[in-house]
Amino acid sequence: METIIRRIFVACFIAIMCVSSIEAQVIDLSEKQNDDQTIGKEEEEKRETHLNDVLPEVVLYTSNGTIGINSPHVTFESVIYYIMDANGIIVATDEIDLPKNVEQTIDISSLPNGTYFIILNIDERYFIGELLFERS
Repeated sequence: METIIRRIFVACFIAIMCVSSIEAQVIDLSEKQNDDQTIGKEEEEKRETHLNDVLPEVVLYTSNGTIGINSPHVTFESVIYYIMDANGIIVATDEIDLPKNVEQTIDISSLPNGTYFIILNIDERYFIGELLFERS
C-alpha cells in the first residue's frame, strides 16, 4: 500500500511540474508576425530551436557519479535543483549559479543505482529530466 501511495505521489508531483514546465516554454510570437498575423512552420521551428538553445544542458557522468549542468548561451543566477528518486523522495537539493559556458557538477556517487529525476527551478519555472544512474 505504501508503494502505491508513493507512486501516486510521484506521478502527481511530476504532472504538476510538467504543467509548470509547459507554461514556462510558452513563446511570445508577437515579435515577428507575418502581415496576416500567422507564422510559418519554418519560423516556428526556428523559435522552438532558439528556446532549446537557451535552456541548460544536463549530462550524467556514470563513470565518476556526477551530474554536469551547463548553460551554453545564457547566465542563470539562483537556480535551485532537486534530485528526486523513483519513490518521490528528494535526495539532494541546493541553489547554484549557472554562469555562461561553465559546467557546475553535482556529486551523486553516494546514491544507489536507479532512476532519478532532476528538477531545475529557474525563476519559478520548473524543468524536469530523468536520469538512469548505473555505475559502470
